[in-house]
Amino acid sequence: MSIVEVSESPFASMLGTNHIPLEDEISAIQKHLVTLVAATTTFDKGIGKLQKELKTLQEARDALCHAIELHKALISPLRRYPDILQEIFHHCLPTAHDATMNPWDAPLLLTHICRDWRNLALSTPSLWSTILICNRRTRQLKVLPREDGLSGECAHQRQRTSAKTCAAGVQEWL
Repeated sequence: MSIVEVSESPFASMLGTNHIPLEDEISAIQKHLVTLVAATTTFDKGIGKLQKELKTLQEARDALCHAIELHKALISPLRRYPDILQEIFHHCLPTAHDATMNPWDAPLLLTHICRDWRNLALSTPSLWSTILICNRRTRQLKVLPREDGLSGECAHQRQRTSAKTCAAGVQEWL
């Protein structure tokens, strides 16, 4: 495929002017247009092949980049030093009040990141040592674990349904 230059056209002197072609010139121009359109089709096919090859190369590169990121994650210092991650988990806990059973807050949120974080968070008892529960009337109920760490008590439970829900959630927490 060669690049067609406008200056190489047999009609270059007429292009971009107000020249009115004669009948025989119109016929010659139409024949030349057939050649130009055929060249365009050839270029379009070549472009299509290159775009397909480019897409294949980009997909292969993206897969390689993904593999690189996964391998980098394997050697992350946080994987080798869980005590650092546990310390970070403690800094995620709320400071204005005790932790709540809200899945969008720490410590529950930390269990939804990945399997390793879940296992680490669940195996860190100090993350689960306190809990703050609000009933439907927005009265705060503080649950303190018993010394044996097996169960807790809800205070001011007014509705039987909410008390059961509260107890089930607290039991799971503890």
